Amino acid sequence: MFAFVAILALITPAGAIVGYVVEEAKFDKVAKYLLMTILHSLSIAMFLFLAIFEIIAEERANKHASLLQWIAYTAGFIVIAAILVAKDFTLPHYNKNPYMPYTPYTPYTPYTLD
Repeated sequence: MFAFVAILALITPAGAIVGYVVEEAKFDKVAKYLLMTILHSLSIAMFLFLAIFEIIAEERANKHASLLQWIAYTAGFIVIAAILVAKDFTLPHYNKNPYMPYTPYTPYTPYTLD
């Protein structure tokens, strides 16, 4: 058990460091986005695996209100997916300057052709 906790304690910051290095790297934008997509997909897959096969499988073995549990799990996944999709459509796009990406703290800077 100690070995598992030690490995987890080392892997978690290592994953954060890898993500930071890839995010700050200066190489082809398409390759960078592809690599970030792959890394995000792996992390999401790990969360889904743990949720579905480790946690939910134990709860399903209880045999009480299984239809209600399934509806709750499905509703939870749908709500999370809707939030993630809606986030992309509701962010303000005030900053038109292509050299300064928008953040919540970026002041409005109109893009001009001077």
